[in-house]
Amino acid sequence: MDAEVAVARQLVDAFTDALARGAGDARAYAERQLADFVDELDEAVADETLVALLDLPLDGGTFSLLHDVSARLARRGPGVVGHLLETAVGDAPPELSVRDVVSVAGAVGALLEAATRSPDLPDRVANAFSVMDAMAQGDLIAGLIGVLATARGERLKRAAAELLVEIGEPAVGPLETSLRDHAAGPWAADILIDIRERREPRF
Repeated sequence: MDAEVAVARQLVDAFTDALARGAGDARAYAERQLADFVDELDEAVADETLVALLDLPLDGGTFSLLHDVSARLARRGPGVVGHLLETAVGDAPPELSVRDVVSVAGAVGALLEAATRSPDLPDRVANAFSVMDAMAQGDLIAGLIGVLATARGERLKRAAAELLVEIGEPAVGPLETSLRDHAAGPWAADILIDIRERREPRF
């Protein structure tokens, strides 16, 4: 797995370097190498390898490849959400919320969709949000709750909690079920309170 991740990162670096230098031949060569690499990946490829390819910038030469990688990740379901969330917010200052990172307002769908269009976000951040936006909502909810139940750091758990609050009512049932989980339960209780407060009218 580590070797595949390293190769993916090297290929991404070669492409972005050629793109920055305006080297047409080098860019075309890098595109072919990336396409061959992705074509050779089977369904057992590690999540981390696919996530490493999200560092690619989205343009005419990478659109098809990124679409393939994003579709593969989205099909993997809840288990990949933690990797995507870490890619999306892991490098941001810890005091920033997901909304601060994206710098938009709205429901979670609008939040994730806007992230894919923001010119100020690093490519990997926009691409990771794009994959989450494309996932089935049930898978996304299960994956975010899975983050709360794991040993991942508080930074990612706060980001997962924020997205679950944004999702709102569809997340209530799964969150109520997770109340029995030792790790996720306290987070779930707070998220349910936040969802209820948003739902109840204020006078």
